[in-house]
Amino acid sequence: NVAVIVMLFSFPLKEATIYSLIIIFTSQLSKILSLVVSGKFVDFSPTIISFMIIGGVSGGIIGSKLSEKLSEKAITNIFTIVILGVILINVVNAVNTIII
Repeated sequence: NVAVIVMLFSFPLKEATIYSLIIIFTSQLSKILSLVVSGKFVDFSPTIISFMIIGGVSGGIIGSKLSEKLSEKAITNIFTIVILGVILINVVNAVNTIII
């Protein structure tokens, strides 16, 4: 989301991150509502859901604190490293899928 928002709308990285979080939150909220309406929400473990909520809130708090303290350049560097990590994980998964 962040990369698309930056490239298509020329937003700075910090601002694009905020909009990306709004997009993700709205998407996940609609998915949860559809699971509740369809009755499939009960299939999920309350323990796992609790950990996911704690992780999401903690990540949001930590991320916002870092965003306030770090420069745009530092955030861009972190973003680049994370994207490269995600690409590496995808390559490893693709290779493992082909081999297996």
